Amino acid sequence: MLGRGLQGFVGESAMEFYMQPGQFAGEYATDDYTAAVYLVHQLSSRDEQMSPREYQDAALLLRELLQKLKHAANVSVEALQSLQQAAANIPGIGQLMFSAANLPGNIASASGALVAAAKARKVTDLLDLTGDQKSKLHTWANSRGTPGAQSAGRTFKGSIKIIAKNGNLFFEVPVTAVAQHYKILGEVGQSVAHIPVGNARAALNQRAPLHAKGATGGLKILSGNPVGFALAIGPQTYMDYSSSTSAKDFYNKSVASQPTNVASFFGGMAGGAAVTLAYGALAAGAAPLAVVLVIGWGAGLGVQYLMIHYGIDKRIEML
Repeated sequence: MLGRGLQGFVGESAMEFYMQPGQFAGEYATDDYTAAVYLVHQLSSRDEQMSPREYQDAALLLRELLQKLKHAANVSVEALQSLQQAAANIPGIGQLMFSAANLPGNIASASGALVAAAKARKVTDLLDLTGDQKSKLHTWANSRGTPGAQSAGRTFKGSIKIIAKNGNLFFEVPVTAVAQHYKILGEVGQSVAHIPVGNARAALNQRAPLHAKGATGGLKILSGNPVGFALAIGPQTYMDYSSSTSAKDFYNKSVASQPTNVASFFGGMAGGAAVTLAYGALAAGAAPLAVVLVIGWGAGLGVQYLMIHYGIDKRIEML
């Protein structure tokens, strides 16, 4: 006890007593604003070593946090606007995912595609038959191949027409007026549906999507080119105008911000047209509206990304 012992470095005893750091690894609670700021810096840094999946997850989390912060009571408008602008400046994905000017158009495109997909109906719902006739048709289709099943001719006895086409038998059934907006078993604009006798059960349960020109009402307006163009440039036009001090300032801001929006709109139009042409070339009939909208939306985002990635927007600004 009275010997020299082992002398540690100066301050060792005090550090052990007052400043025990423990383990830094683990999970720490933080608020949404601080987390969003960290993610913006992380996604903006070229030194971050993140896998593509980690990068994607971080971007999606940041977008979720920005949506939550819009309703936060303890975050000022100025702080949120500053954070939104910093997110929009993230290289590569900022303008696509976080720009306030792009959100209305992106939301409209996504909503249009979802609405078009949701409006798909079963083939059986579009047949102009009485409830009793539909029930009889389904009962017959479900019993095909079972012992004692009757032939189609004996079952329907002329109440539903049976025709031969290309060596195969089909039920020729009238369709309702609303069916003109749908692609039924690969056909568009027909007054009748041809349901294959040999595979009637699957055909009756098949989904009939809205075809490329089958939008009606609000969906037709939402997916139309005039509204699409207005949503592509309108929000940014308002933002540039409201923050400008003169006509020249407004012009300069528009030249800097609008080329990508205009290119994105026409890129989306070209993408949708390409889908329509592809279906025609493959003799697949009219393209489903939901597919046209999704491909058009993706093509528009792709054009916007390429312009930003290769600095084409900056070159136009300098002209």
